[in-house]
Amino acid sequence: MKKSNKIETFEGKLQKIRELTTSLQSGQLSLEESLAAYQEARILLTECTAYLDTAELSIKQVTENGEIVPLNLEE
Repeated sequence: MKKSNKIETFEGKLQKIRELTTSLQSGQLSLEESLAAYQEARILLTECTAYLDTAELSIKQVTENGEIVPLNLEE
């Protein structure tokens, strides 16, 4: 399985996960290719999850009166 260039956007990562999942489900990959695809998908999934967690924290930083409070991840 050929490694792709670094994917920068959330949507791009999600699309790549879909493609890798389809390839894995096809049953046409060798064991080595399957392992590589799984590992790549796992890394992308971890990155997507971290992005969503950060987005959730940002949303929670909005106060009741609608003001946006700067996100402080150091707390």
